[in-house]
Amino acid sequence: MNHNALRLSLSTHTKIIRDGKEMEVAIAELRQLLAVDGLIRLQEAEFQVLRGGQLTYTHFNLERTTNAVGKRYAVVPIVMPGRRLHDDTELLPVIDVERARVGICLEVQQRVPITVVAPRYFDHSLSHIKTRDQLQDVLLARYRGMFPGLTAEDILSRGCAISLIDLR
Repeated sequence: MNHNALRLSLSTHTKIIRDGKEMEVAIAELRQLLAVDGLIRLQEAEFQVLRGGQLTYTHFNLERTTNAVGKRYAVVPIVMPGRRLHDDTELLPVIDVERARVGICLEVQQRVPITVVAPRYFDHSLSHIKTRDQLQDVLLARYRGMFPGLTAEDILSRGCAISLIDLR
């Protein structure tokens, strides 16, 4: 597994839709507004799959995450994805905080090779991520735009981070 860590997304600001307008805001402001320690951003289509009645949710990131056990997180939909340009400039995603679901992080694992992700995590993942092959496909779909200079093999060699979130 490759151990040269990829840059994490900008953790100080994001964009939201407020009063029908796109605006950049401090993530600290959103954390205070939602009474959470952090945000878990999902592509709009994936957020739609997160069932309202789902009580436990496994979230997968590429390589590593800043999520921590015992912290409160708002799961929010990305209405316009962010990406990185070839010069490593990050274009911020636009999120919708109005539909946030809040939960507590129960478990975090970092840099888990995709080939050894335990089946129990798929029990609580989104309906289209129930196997290791599906996880690989989703990670590639999510992160190719964020890391345009990496091949599929480079991306997958990073492994994944696993966060188990209690949404009760």
